[in-house]
Amino acid sequence: DVVAMRAATGAVIWRLSSHAESSDLGEPRDTVAPKLSPDGQSLYVATNLGVYALHTEDGSVLWTEERNRNNEIAGDDGGLEVAPDGLMVFETVNSGQHGLYGILAHNGSILWSSSEVQHVY
Repeated sequence: DVVAMRAATGAVIWRLSSHAESSDLGEPRDTVAPKLSPDGQSLYVATNLGVYALHTEDGSVLWTEERNRNNEIAGDDGGLEVAPDGLMVFETVNSGQHGLYGILAHNGSILWSSSEVQHVY
């Protein structure tokens, strides 16, 4: 699950389920620590089912990029980074082969991809 809470009180603002019987995000095997957009309006979640952008105010799904469905997430930090200019870099592994994707954070479009990667540090 992805849960947004008020820092001052710990009260739950919204919860996005990842359980199969009531799932908003399918049934991910791997989910990494979400990354916040530079403006604080979006939260990006990477799973083995794809990358999801959530609205921080209410948890609604803004967009999904599922082209990478069923790959494993790479990297110790989950293989997802968000740059201030709105480009996200997402690293995956499938049968030992690394893939790297440049994704536009505002709409989830893949700008570029590469399989010429050993590992990203």
